[in-house]
Amino acid sequence: MDCDGCRFQPHVCLLRTTQTLLIRNLNPIGDSAKIDTLSNPPINILVPMKGQWRQSYPNAERLPARVSCSLHPWESGWFLVNEHPYMAVSNADGNFALKALPSGKWVFQFWHEQAGYLTELKSQGKSTAWKRGRVELEIKPGENDLGDLLLAPERFAS
Repeated sequence: MDCDGCRFQPHVCLLRTTQTLLIRNLNPIGDSAKIDTLSNPPINILVPMKGQWRQSYPNAERLPARVSCSLHPWESGWFLVNEHPYMAVSNADGNFALKALPSGKWVFQFWHEQAGYLTELKSQGKSTAWKRGRVELEIKPGENDLGDLLLAPERFAS
């Protein structure tokens, strides 16, 4: 995760418990990173100009953790740690893909930084409710497509 132009890049960082997070400060000034994890010790570090910091996260997190900067209040991002590689961030159009997902029944959880858990939505044209953003889906060999998942615009009102 880079601190670049007083922004965290990428805005959402995904990490497995077997990996180490590298935070790099690409700015010509000092920066900080505060990550409010629940299942791992939180951090609040200063990263010197052009410096870096490595941090391990041995425990999976239930939700994305907020990443913030105590020096630049507008600088924010999200960080998710999981034991497996089956997680994704949607692109600007809301599309995402999970590659090499084994066949079988899986429970997926959907979350958005403004809307929180995706609980009330339209899926395949029908109104549906998911408890805490969770839905069990059967993954079959080959291509699987969830179709459009539509949320009410007011979920994103500030």
